[in-house]
Amino acid sequence: MPSMQNLPAEILHSIARFVGSDHFQAHPDTLLLFKNWWHEARIVAYEELSLTLDKIEKYLEAPQSIRHLVKTSNTNLTVSLTGNFEGEVFAPECVDRTMETLASLASQLKRMHRMNGFTLRIFIFLNMVPAYDAGLMPMMISSLLEDLPRSLSRLTIDCYNGYPMSQGQTIEAECPSSLLLNKVFVPSLRHLRFRSRFICPKIFDPFCSSAESQLESLIINTSQRVEQSWPPMDKVFFSEECHGDYIGRGSGDLCTKLKDAANAKLPQLTRIKVLRILRHKHPSDDVLSYDVLSDRTVILPENADWEDAECHNAGEADPDCEERSENSFSSSNSDDDSE
Repeated sequence: MPSMQNLPAEILHSIARFVGSDHFQAHPDTLLLFKNWWHEARIVAYEELSLTLDKIEKYLEAPQSIRHLVKTSNTNLTVSLTGNFEGEVFAPECVDRTMETLASLASQLKRMHRMNGFTLRIFIFLNMVPAYDAGLMPMMISSLLEDLPRSLSRLTIDCYNGYPMSQGQTIEAECPSSLLLNKVFVPSLRHLRFRSRFICPKIFDPFCSSAESQLESLIINTSQRVEQSWPPMDKVFFSEECHGDYIGRGSGDLCTKLKDAANAKLPQLTRIKVLRILRHKHPSDDVLSYDVLSDRTVILPENADWEDAECHNAGEADPDCEERSENSFSSSNSDDDSE
């Protein structure tokens, strides 16, 4: 019976891919079974990587050989800055350390030339930081976006922020468009997912101003409904009144502006196949998904992954939106009849 050592490289690579990067990262000793296995398994081991702040620090302290392996093999990286309810990641005394760590990681990102997917998740809970700096979240986002490689085709930025806006603070202060403009990866970006309360209609500008834009799907989520992967939230954060106070306007008004901007820019988004805007529906816990291309609004299933382009297709039509459309149609017919 032939041993694994005699198997062709492509077979070993298929086996390694079946085993998966999660297993290799949890049990690195399994990479060292024999020489040929090491050559194939190491490529798979760090293709998919998820890093918290502690893991980032460990990575930065790892031997040069390990860091080189990650930089040359990683294709999909997730960075999660979620802290906990004590807020040590975002506490004032820890912010400098956090930013220094992110800056060090950013210097490594620019060398990850195989990376085509990057996900950044930031979770700042109400009262997690005694004196919240409104610029902290965009500063964290910008520090990592600045050095992403040209090879990037998928970008997800998922931000939960339970802080009310201070008086005089504008939503444009944290608008992602300013973080995306002039980034080297924008022309190659095909799929963008962005969740934040701080989103303005300028989000479309970086792609419409780029003659080489390859953008195929864009999902904007203004809802702060928290999935099971996040710490549990109090339902008060999902009320329309609170949401409106936090961002200085109601989420319905914000989404109307986003819809208008999306439709205005649609002729310039020549490759777009998915363009959706999500928002919370008061007073329920439902999330509405508006499809710009089909002009249809649905209620997403309760456990739907908002980042999944297919979850919209599984949603049920929002009866309130249908009723408004019918009333509008009836009103239009009445006007025609009167003429």
